[in-house]
Amino acid sequence: MLRQVDYNFFYEHFNMPDTLYSWFLVTELHVWMLMVRYMAEKKNGQFMRNEIVTAMWDDTKARTEKLGTISSNIKNKQIKEISDQFNAAIIGYDEGILSDDKVLAGALWRRFFCLECNNPEHIELLLTYVRIQVSFIF
Repeated sequence: MLRQVDYNFFYEHFNMPDTLYSWFLVTELHVWMLMVRYMAEKKNGQFMRNEIVTAMWDDTKARTEKLGTISSNIKNKQIKEISDQFNAAIIGYDEGILSDDKVLAGALWRRFFCLECNNPEHIELLLTYVRIQVSFIF
C-alpha cells in the first residue's frame, strides 16, 4: 500500500508554517529515511538513493518556480543553502539512527525543529515516528 506523507499533520501538530522551507524539512526527513533503507542494499541501493534525492531536488526547484518573481541569483543561493543544510542533516540523522535516542533527538531538534522546539513531547513524538518508520521500511 503506497501512502503519501501527510504534510498538514506535520504543519499543524508541530506548529510549522505552511512554507517551502517547512515542506522541505518534512520531505528531507522522509527522503533520509528512504536513503537509510536503500543504502542497506549496498551497491544496488545507491542507484535508488540517488534517484530519490534527484527527485527531491527536481521537486524543490519546481516549487521555487511557483513562488513568483524572484531573481535567479537569490533562488540559486537559497537552493545552495538548503543543499548544504541537507548534507549536514543527513550526517546528523545518520549518527542518530546508528546511536541512541538522545543523539537522534538532538539531530531532530537541531534540524527539523531548527533549535526552537521547547516541547519535549513533540521531539519524543517525532523521534518515535522516525524509529517506527525506519523499522517499518526494513
